[in-house]
Amino acid sequence: MSVDAISRVKSAEKEAELLVEEAKKEAKSIIEDGKKEAFSQYKAIVDEANEERNKEVVKAEKEGERLANPILEAAKHEADSIKSISDKELNSVVSLIVERIVS
Repeated sequence: MSVDAISRVKSAEKEAELLVEEAKKEAKSIIEDGKKEAFSQYKAIVDEANEERNKEVVKAEKEGERLANPILEAAKHEADSIKSISDKELNSVVSLIVERIVS
């Protein structure tokens, strides 16, 4: 082989090495960009899920309050009714209960 041919082969090899190194750098950059994009999308999905969860929690709390209010009102009326019993009526009821238990 002539010196010129050897020189061209070496030059081509160096150029190929540079191209390979450049391709590796570009691949690394593409991978990093992909990771960043994936994380960004992941974060957006998690944020959206958290927002939806919060909406559902608020909805469930309102539904719970809606269902509990009539029960609480009934209990309040019953408590007020019990509180309004006079001592005389209470003594009479207690005596009646004791009498039934004893006999």
